[in-house]
Amino acid sequence: MFLCVPRRAFPVLILFFVLAPCLFAQYSSLPPGEDHPILGFKLQKELGKALEALRANKPADARHHLDAVYRSAPGDADANFLFGVYSSQMNDWVHARNYWEKVLALYPNHLGALLSLGGALMRESKPNEAAQYLNRAVEAEPTSWRAHAVLADAYLRQGRLEESA
Repeated sequence: MFLCVPRRAFPVLILFFVLAPCLFAQYSSLPPGEDHPILGFKLQKELGKALEALRANKPADARHHLDAVYRSAPGDADANFLFGVYSSQMNDWVHARNYWEKVLALYPNHLGALLSLGGALMRESKPNEAAQYLNRAVEAEPTSWRAHAVLADAYLRQGRLEESA
């Protein structure tokens, strides 16, 4: 049996079958050609639930969702970043820094990890080390007011008043 399709539907069908792989592909913020894991829909959903739990100040729920993602994709930058946020909320700053450093090993210009690591170093009264990460944050995202503000604070704590302005 043959399928009867009107002639005017052919261009639409051709475009669909030619463009469908491009339209349904998952895109990443990484430059093309770099090998990196892409989370499937189920893991992305778990990561979203973890983020919601962190925002709602429900660390036990967040940990459950983060563990589910981390078991399947330990090299995912977003999972590592959120594990760092979780660790910082639990006042486990050593693990938080380790997770954020993993993110920067994967994505050297990850703004959230640069700012978080800079903030953690500022919290430890290490403005010289923090300024290195914060300078990278400003270079990665020049329009980020937060990066500029925290960098200015780091310069003030170092006594570099001219650069803080």
